[in-house]
Amino acid sequence: MPPEASNPKKVVVNGVSGPDIFADPVAAEAAFRPEWPGESGVRNNVIGQGMFNIDTGVSKDFSLGEQRRLEFSWQAFNAFNSVRYDVRGAQPSLSYDPSQFGRYNSTLTTPRFMQFALRFVF
Repeated sequence: MPPEASNPKKVVVNGVSGPDIFADPVAAEAAFRPEWPGESGVRNNVIGQGMFNIDTGVSKDFSLGEQRRLEFSWQAFNAFNSVRYDVRGAQPSLSYDPSQFGRYNSTLTTPRFMQFALRFVF
């Protein structure tokens, strides 16, 4: 029976802990075979969700005469605040505790960030 995925909603933020990829990490690690000396190695054992990030912005210029204007801008980075976990930290390794196998420890995306700007051009 292949390893079963766990509920990814058990999240602790800021890299302290993350959701498990597998419901039973010890059984999932037993399903992986380490590479032997002379082999070129195994790539992409665990494939993540990919990257999804939308940045957006709005700006408006207000004319204040011939040579002056006021520029207002608003920008949002990761506008939908989507979380994508970094699968590189969850790769199988013989040096880790089997109960920690398949646990996400970091994210690929940053939290939503917004900035406003007001600029006077003369």
